[in-house]
Amino acid sequence: MEISIKEFKGLSKTTMAIENVVLPIDYKKIGNVEYHFYKKPEIKGKLSKDKSRIIGEFEINVFLEEQCSRCLKELQNSYEFQVDGVLVDENLEYDDFESIIIEDEKVNLTQILEIALIENTSIKTLCDEGCKGLCKTCGGNLNLDECICDSEEYDVDPRLEKLKDILKWLF
Repeated sequence: MEISIKEFKGLSKTTMAIENVVLPIDYKKIGNVEYHFYKKPEIKGKLSKDKSRIIGEFEINVFLEEQCSRCLKELQNSYEFQVDGVLVDENLEYDDFESIIIEDEKVNLTQILEIALIENTSIKTLCDEGCKGLCKTCGGNLNLDECICDSEEYDVDPRLEKLKDILKWLF
């Protein structure tokens, strides 16, 4: 989804509001990271003229389906991110603002969403700071019950016996 700034450049007013825009996206892959949305992302903001440049200020609401990195519990988290930058046709550097690259005098709102996700989300998500994770032996969720398996007597496939020795060394 794109917003044209061509008309705004020619107007005498110095600000242009961007009302709440719902992006028609359920899934986004950026590099090797996949983002799944339980509700479509929303963007609002404004464009401001400042001398010879246009500054974009965007507020992005993101609703992600995630998994706890320790216990694999399914989570639904909502985030609010701020992305501000100078709109440029080329990758120029400004001391006071980031650069947001535009093409054909259009702001790509999906690109703004990508910037917000890359800069603000963590690869490691936890359901709770005190999450105990999974038992390294049987895979049981240690948040729900104490594990009753005895890691010393737990039957291991003989083909994987060497891995058991490595796990003892690691933990």
